Amino acid sequence: MNVEIGLETYKRLTLLLTQGEDYDALIGRLLDEREVREGPGDSSQEVSVWARHAMTFPVGTKLYASSKGKTYTATVQVDGLVIPEFPGEVFRSLSAAAIKVAGGNRNGRTFWKYRDSQGRLGSIERFSDYVSNS
Repeated sequence: MNVEIGLETYKRLTLLLTQGEDYDALIGRLLDEREVREGPGDSSQEVSVWARHAMTFPVGTKLYASSKGKTYTATVQVDGLVIPEFPGEVFRSLSAAAIKVAGGNRNGRTFWKYRDSQGRLGSIERFSDYVSNS
């Protein structure tokens, strides 16, 4: 059986492959992870910003947020966001990381910011558009 996917989806899936894993195994792993996080058949929550949404960020990208008078820095990895204040945790969505930092529900797309080449904080949606079009 062959399944057609778009070039951007293919690129994003390729970034998620682990050593020795093929695409069939990757998709199975992503579906299994979704079931563990959400339960069978429940797709109402974000699964993975990196694999599911149109927003993509290069590995190593730094994102910033302020909450309760403190500034947090998250670093993008292939499998999610890492925040030094929460060692050992990898956040698989922007919102999951935002909720952990803020201590309550937050929209990750509006909570996190990026720093442009002039050092100004900006919307991650603008950053993602820039990366996608460059």
